[in-house]
Amino acid sequence: MTRNTEFAIAYNRRGNRDVSKGDYKSAIDNYKKAIEFDPSYKDAYINIGDIYSNLLNHEESIFYYSKAIVLDPGCAEVFIKRGMAYGNIGDYDLESQDYSKAIELTPGDTSLYGKRGIVYMLTGRYREAIDDYTKLIQLTPSFYWAYAIRGDALQAIGLYRNAIEDYNSFISVYPDYPQVYNNRGKAYEGLGMDKDALLDFSRAIELMPEFSEAYTNTNRGELLSGMGNYNDAVVDLKTAARLGNKHAQNLLKSKSIEW
Repeated sequence: MTRNTEFAIAYNRRGNRDVSKGDYKSAIDNYKKAIEFDPSYKDAYINIGDIYSNLLNHEESIFYYSKAIVLDPGCAEVFIKRGMAYGNIGDYDLESQDYSKAIELTPGDTSLYGKRGIVYMLTGRYREAIDDYTKLIQLTPSFYWAYAIRGDALQAIGLYRNAIEDYNSFISVYPDYPQVYNNRGKAYEGLGMDKDALLDFSRAIELMPEFSEAYTNTNRGELLSGMGNYNDAVVDLKTAARLGNKHAQNLLKSKSIEW
């Protein structure tokens, strides 16, 4: 260890103490001093990146994480941090690329498939999301949220029966989540199984009476209307409108119906 590296470690420790006190300005100054003594001291770059991330200055955090990656391109942790920063500025392509690199470096880290899968969901890359959640389920079968999210991806590409199977797997373990009943109801609706869909939308409302989406014309309201229950459909739409659902409000306005 050179003398300069010893100084770098000392200033890095000072920076860590400053962070523990919430003094981010002094911490950054000390980390930068560490870098002045040893420009190859990776930890100082990462620490500065973490501070800027906490301060929501994601562009700066990306800059320092990138410096750390140049020094150590085999550090999965920094790719994950930079990927999250890219996501925070809406650059989902670069976010997914960083998660892919982290997966390449640590293929056994199951959480990374979930992180990348969410990015694929946000960007409409549903088949890739399905692949990631399938891998996550293979590695961690007890992580049942992966079934729920994979169900959403399957439904998005019209594979309603497969989606229902995944929702069933989730509901068998966690029977009290209204969003999953609502989503399974949509899948039943996609198959033309309106009675099953109506039961699921009603169950979602039972679990969360303020869940406006389940009332709207795309869900229970529409089904009730299609079954000839126009009065009940209007009641659902009015309830959704009072809960702040814009779609329901606009639909009622178009028909001059007050709520």
